[in-house]
Amino acid sequence: MSVADTLAARGLVPTAAELEKIEAKWAEISALKKDLATVDIDDADIALRNLPGGDHVE
Repeated sequence: MSVADTLAARGLVPTAAELEKIEAKWAEISALKKDLATVDIDDADIALRNLPGGDHVE
């Protein structure tokens, strides 16, 4: 299903210029999502802590 068809199914009818921008952004997002399929999730987790008062090493 194309971006235009998806938008039309929701009652949205963008102009040609808007549709071009939306399709470009959608292609960009899709390309980023492809990278996620190859990420080893065990190596992707990270924990951040905010310790008020400056940097502390524990």
